[in-house]
Amino acid sequence: MNDKLNDKPNDKPDDAPNKNKDGTISLTAQENDAGRRLDRILRKHFPAFPLSFINRLLREKKVRVGDTARHGAYRVVPGDVITVATAAQPPGPPPALNYAEPAPSTPALRIVYEDDDLLVADKPVGVLTHGRDDGKADCAENQSLESRVSAYLADKIPASLSFRPGPLHRLDRNTGGLVVFGKSLRGARFFTRATQHGHVKKYYLALAGGVIAKEEVWEDRLFRDKKDKKTRAANGDEPAKKAATRIRPLEPRNGATLIEAEISSGKTHQIRAQCALHGHPLCGDKKYGGSPRQDGYFLRACRIVIERNGETLTIEDRPCHLV
Repeated sequence: MNDKLNDKPNDKPDDAPNKNKDGTISLTAQENDAGRRLDRILRKHFPAFPLSFINRLLREKKVRVGDTARHGAYRVVPGDVITVATAAQPPGPPPALNYAEPAPSTPALRIVYEDDDLLVADKPVGVLTHGRDDGKADCAENQSLESRVSAYLADKIPASLSFRPGPLHRLDRNTGGLVVFGKSLRGARFFTRATQHGHVKKYYLALAGGVIAKEEVWEDRLFRDKKDKKTRAANGDEPAKKAATRIRPLEPRNGATLIEAEISSGKTHQIRAQCALHGHPLCGDKKYGGSPRQDGYFLRACRIVIERNGETLTIEDRPCHLV
């Protein structure tokens, strides 16, 4: 991965559909579509098509790659010309071709690291990693980090039939700090594999209640209660996920401890839940029994370490004022 970016905007997306005289649509696969299944590319590119309709097109040999009808499991190669016969439209409105305008530029997007394949952005507290809050007005404050990064990258990455830049992990709304985005299919696949094999470590700063005098490793079986939207210790035969968090005390603070928490997994609410389980809920974290704190709990993703091709990539961003 090198540091050069293609800053030249695309006047016309390379993946723009070509409507043929016979009513078929032709699409050309790009580099970021390489190796993806044909049925997945169709589902990404035609989000308004029901899955049943896409499967019917494939079954009735109305999707061709070059001159050959292909099954959904076919792995696409860059340069493949995919022709889709859509004369028999599914019920409902015509399919959207997934060319939505990027979200308008918004303030406060801060890029901490960027190369050809990965981008690391600082997520402010109060901003969603992705999606939207339907309880808020349609305004800049309601734009997720994903939409802001997508707008930033709109004219900086090659067009693709199926790949869109997106976050490769997430932070809770009230947790700030580093979020990794895939700028390319290669980057997204690499980071996912590296995470699965324990080659990615994430470090957080947090203010935990009580005094933690020495380094500890907490290992727990965690269960996500979807009804209560809380993570807790698993009981009996409940499906559980093992989680390990290394806690390093940094500084005592008025009956609390500023800590660094290291994880290589990434279970929902892992640090918050384990701090509570071990008697040190984050100050201000009402959901997990933390003591009152005016600004809510403090938890910030401050460093990501990635093992890559025998080398170590460290991305760090510690705030000037911790809490």
